[in-house]
Amino acid sequence: MDPRFFATSAVAVPLLRDGGPNWRFVWDDYLEAANFKESTHSLFIQIADMVSYAAFMKEKAESGALEDWQARLGLGSLYDAIPQRVLNTKASTADPQGIVRLGS
Repeated sequence: MDPRFFATSAVAVPLLRDGGPNWRFVWDDYLEAANFKESTHSLFIQIADMVSYAAFMKEKAESGALEDWQARLGLGSLYDAIPQRVLNTKASTADPQGIVRLGS
């Protein structure tokens, strides 16, 4: 992608925040693409898939619901192997690893 796009989008694309447009451009707010993509075509989506799968396996392990093959491969501890510095630990204040648990 052309690096000039980022400079242009900082001025030309409003971000909707707090009910109205906000022209402040923050890298964390930038999406890779504004359309649906197969994960095979996007490293960003592959990483998101891997992290969500690892969190799912951690939840299954904590509830004792791992299949035998998943336990043998150690998939319940996959999420713990992700460095804390790359996780969004602010996503949930109820969990030190930032895991958002729905329905709890």
